[in-house]
Amino acid sequence: MTVDVQNTSSSKSMTNLVLVFKYDVTLYSFSRPLIKVPFLVPALTYSFETLIHCHSDVGVADSVRVFVAKEESSVPMISALINMPVSESVVVV
Repeated sequence: MTVDVQNTSSSKSMTNLVLVFKYDVTLYSFSRPLIKVPFLVPALTYSFETLIHCHSDVGVADSVRVFVAKEESSVPMISALINMPVSESVVVV
């Protein structure tokens, strides 16, 4: 999954942020469930990637919530809800 983050401030840079993914751990695992974002320059878009593994083979999908917060805070600055598609099954021949 690729998450694009943009600082929409016209003049203020942001520092020491984290991207945190909240998901059903019985259904998914993330290679990077927390991504540190050291610096966001105004008006630039930054892309961050994490690999997702779906543990279900019965065509189930769920939502993943993404939070952006200051590293030292437990209160999110913003969040997004991502509706995951049904995962493709692996066929062993």
